Amino acid sequence: MITTQAGVELQSFEYRPRSATYYTAFDQETTTTSMAVIGTMTTILDCDPTELDPLYDAIDVDALNDCLQVRDATSDPVSVSFSFETYGIMASSAGTVAATPLPATDYLTVST
Repeated sequence: MITTQAGVELQSFEYRPRSATYYTAFDQETTTTSMAVIGTMTTILDCDPTELDPLYDAIDVDALNDCLQVRDATSDPVSVSFSFETYGIMASSAGTVAATPLPATDYLTVST
C-alpha cells in the first residue's frame, strides 16, 4: 500500500517505460476515482495536491465518481479518458488509473 502526498492510499504504483505510462490501482471501497486520480498525479509529479490544477476544471468530478463506482462482478469494466496536468488519464471502474504524458502540442498554445 502506498500513501500519496494527497493522503490517498493506492494499492500499487507502476511505471512502464515502453509506453511511458504510470499505472495505479486503488480500493474502490475506500477511495473515490477522483481522489485516486489526484493521488496518482501527486505521486507522478512529486507535488502537494494544492499545486495541481483543480480536477473539476478538467472533468465533472461527481460524474466521474458516479460512472466509475464499484460495479457488480458481472458488469464489464467502464473507463473514462480525459486530459489533466499535461497527462492523458484513463480511469476504470476496475479500480485503476493510467496516466500517460501528452505530446506538448496537445496542451501548449503559441501566441503570435
